[in-house]
Amino acid sequence: MFVRVKHAGKYDYLQLVENRREGKQTRQRIVATLGRLDRLHAKGQVDVLLRSLGRFAERIQIQEAHKNGELEALSTRRIGPALVFGRLWKELGIDRILNDHLEGRKFQFDVERAVFAKVCFIADRGMVSNSVIGELEAWNVGYILGVRMRRAKEVGEKVLSHPGRYQEVEENLHVKEVNIDDRRYIVFYNPGQAKRDARDRESILEGIEKKRKQGTKALVGNRGFRRYLTAKKGAVRIDYERVKAEARYDGKWVLRTNTALPASEVALQYNHLLTVERFFRTAKSLLETRPIFHKTDLAITGHLFTSFLALVLVHELTERLKRKGWKLEWADILRDLEVLEEVGVRHQGKRYLLRTPLKGVCGKVLQGTGVAIPPPVSPVREKGDCGAKTSSRAL
Repeated sequence: MFVRVKHAGKYDYLQLVENRREGKQTRQRIVATLGRLDRLHAKGQVDVLLRSLGRFAERIQIQEAHKNGELEALSTRRIGPALVFGRLWKELGIDRILNDHLEGRKFQFDVERAVFAKVCFIADRGMVSNSVIGELEAWNVGYILGVRMRRAKEVGEKVLSHPGRYQEVEENLHVKEVNIDDRRYIVFYNPGQAKRDARDRESILEGIEKKRKQGTKALVGNRGFRRYLTAKKGAVRIDYERVKAEARYDGKWVLRTNTALPASEVALQYNHLLTVERFFRTAKSLLETRPIFHKTDLAITGHLFTSFLALVLVHELTERLKRKGWKLEWADILRDLEVLEEVGVRHQGKRYLLRTPLKGVCGKVLQGTGVAIPPPVSPVREKGDCGAKTSSRAL
């Protein structure tokens, strides 16, 4: 049975309708026409009717009573992270893998064999040197390394100026492969980032012009300004040759690799490194974890392993949301999952679980992982109560 609006002539009428099955067909029957909708609204009769019906709607009564602070919370539990990451944990088979490797081994198992099938060394620009590359090649280890474009002479003189067209692999990501002797470089170009870099440089130049009135010291003392300044005969001026040279780096970064992976895959793998870095920043800031100082190698291994498992879950969630066409910020995901709670209350001698409203992106995250949204109100079976419906979630 439901309520519908029926348009007739100049007016809309509110009707109470029920569905009835006649043979193999379902037909609708008008139980009552409650009146013209405009008149019902004018006299407030719709609200009166809903309040009257609400006296017989137990779950609505419970929600309203809790909203008005008339029910005491017996328990409160966050359920958002457990629903999402618990689902991913099981679907990825992590529980089965851990059980298999922990069985009979007293928690001492080969973590590498459980996790890694092939080693590829991925590092950012701060870890790259000729000695590091030499050691990796001597060990026959694959690597993907970020390159300091402004400091690596070969990159500045040959790689960035090498002819060839970029190939677009996805939105705002173009790649070009450059081989210098036996060294393989991948040049990446982000048009959106290039525009941002150009705007940032223009802002710096505008700032220089404004600071000129305060004297030379105000200019030289600013590290961002010094990049574009030159001093001649005691006068400090903008070096427009440097400005022009800096523009060639806009929106670009360069990787060096000895793998045979396609350029797009190299970008993906390097992006995983950035994801790891973002994860540890998140762990220290958004998750508010304190520094942990381990005293044994086993404790260090365990900490790294659990961090890796968390990263696996984050990556899987991101990929599932991406397949839905959703690009959600990690901070928003954490915030909105954290506020999804289950509150235990007692109403007229019975216990219930109330689910708090979905906030922000929480609904999309649940949908993206295939998690059914818990009902707003669920009865909880008491001990000895065999006839009541049972909630799947305990208080």
